[in-house]
Amino acid sequence: TGLPPYEGKITSDPDTGTPYTVTIPFFGVAGPVDDTTSDGAMIAAADGQTATITATTISNPGYRAVVDFSSSGPRTGDSWLKPDIAAPGVSVTSTASGTGNQGTIESGTSMASPIVAGIAALVRQAHPNWHDASLWKAAIVNTANAALVTDYDPSSAGAGLAQASAATETTVVARGPGNVPEVNFAFAELSGDYVKSLPLSVRNLGSSSVTFAVTPQKPSGSR
Repeated sequence: TGLPPYEGKITSDPDTGTPYTVTIPFFGVAGPVDDTTSDGAMIAAADGQTATITATTISNPGYRAVVDFSSSGPRTGDSWLKPDIAAPGVSVTSTASGTGNQGTIESGTSMASPIVAGIAALVRQAHPNWHDASLWKAAIVNTANAALVTDYDPSSAGAGLAQASAATETTVVARGPGNVPEVNFAFAELSGDYVKSLPLSVRNLGSSSVTFAVTPQKPSGSR
């Protein structure tokens, strides 16, 4: 009923797995032949005739959304806030081990985690005097952009989408107890009003002064 999903090159027979690289161009047609209003029926009806194909753009409303198979927090056991951050993890092209110069397309944390690890390497390179790994993590989490995640929910996207440029350029980090980039109040069964406070440390590691205008907010999905 819709355009079929397609990821990357065709390098094998989908039925037998026999290696074979398909090099001919192709295009997908939306809609079955038995639906007279579909593109498929119109193409079939034009069999033997001349047809004109016009290029268009197909919208992808779920491009910035959290994929439906992604895990969400809080963490089991102590209800710690997880995940910390979100990164691209659907249909990502990366290197394929043992293939020479070939790649592979996969989805999941196998793709998203290396992106964050790469950003951490860039942060370390940009700040060679930051010898504490918690500073690298704080820079990444503190500069994430929640506005770039469709239907943002902190329990599934953490602080938001990782931003490599912002993480390498920041000189200020905010950390809670244990030098983690959040304040976590864990789990509590309440029978009345709940009041608790935790310290948040803001540290300027640069040579220029920085001013923040802080406003407490309760984003969608917070509890």
